[in-house]
Amino acid sequence: MASPGILLTLESLSGCLRLRLDGQESGGRLATDRLLGVVSALAPHQRRPLPLVIEGDARCFSVGHDLAELCRFDGTAAVAYSRLGHQAVDALEQWPGVTIALVRGPCLGPGLELILGCDLILAGPRARFGLPGLALGLMPCMGGLRRLAARCGPGVVRDLFLAGRHLGPRQALRHGLANRVVGPAMGAEECAHRWGRWEAGAVHAIRGIRLHRIGHVDAGIESDLFAHGFATGECQRRIGQV
Repeated sequence: MASPGILLTLESLSGCLRLRLDGQESGGRLATDRLLGVVSALAPHQRRPLPLVIEGDARCFSVGHDLAELCRFDGTAAVAYSRLGHQAVDALEQWPGVTIALVRGPCLGPGLELILGCDLILAGPRARFGLPGLALGLMPCMGGLRRLAARCGPGVVRDLFLAGRHLGPRQALRHGLANRVVGPAMGAEECAHRWGRWEAGAVHAIRGIRLHRIGHVDAGIESDLFAHGFATGECQRRIGQV
């Protein structure tokens, strides 16, 4: 299934599904229409226990928010965006098969929040992970802080969010964010063949341990925190200065 208007494709490969955030021109920016695409693309397939590989293009997974869209937000639009992001991550966490994020380049902001809903994160040699929104007054809005802390601990959360640092592939592996570092030629089918052959019961059990560590993610509180800067106009002011 191709959705050119939202730069997103879902296709069946040999023994798996691939969800690709096409983004050579857009940088894989997670605007509202792309998040809607993730939610709508996965919904009809929720009962198929196939491995799902989510990836960007060869150079970039996602550079983060679409700043041009954020400039038009008010508080209400920001709440709606945050809640939609939570739906996209929930769709990954509810997928009946293994979910694998294949990251070959930058994976920032909401892009990182999205893949934290996956069972496995594979980092190519040019992968880069970060949460750089604080300088613009942007709070993570898709449950990313809690999921990142569950995977890596609070020190990594401080480094990525408060200090604005990035993790390369080896650092991400060392801190537990990435599960494997892979070569630049790694493709979705090979990912699914190597790491996607788990029984549905095993997926449910292993994922359950991870979700238990994360605990309850309150989408309402997060969306309100994200929206506050837009309701006051502070986020629009900072973004407009970029």
